[in-house]
Amino acid sequence: MDRETKFAYRFHANASIAEQWPLIFYTIYMLEVFFHSLFLLFSAFVVSTVFRTILLHRNFRLFFCITMIQNEIAIVCRFILMYYQSTGTPIRDGDLLLVGAQLYREIYFVLCTLISLSEYSSDLRIV
Repeated sequence: MDRETKFAYRFHANASIAEQWPLIFYTIYMLEVFFHSLFLLFSAFVVSTVFRTILLHRNFRLFFCITMIQNEIAIVCRFILMYYQSTGTPIRDGDLLLVGAQLYREIYFVLCTLISLSEYSSDLRIV
């Protein structure tokens, strides 16, 4: 049960490519961590401000706050994946934290794609 998995590619935790050009990739990773950290710091303030305002419709405020919270969860999942990628921690079949983080990111990506496609398709008019 405690063996390494053959499906490590599913988790995007391949550090061998980053080791070929460490300066480029680790600079990109540091920028990603910096901007994601800024988002996490300021999103709580933005969510509380938007949720308390009365100028916006209640449904819009609720949708906005739920979207921001989902973004925060996706960023935390990305940090989990980056930890596994940068430390070279062996990936095992029973690693539920890694599997959960990757599944949430995949579901969130599909959700965001479907929302944008539904907005795009509502603009199309068949004459």
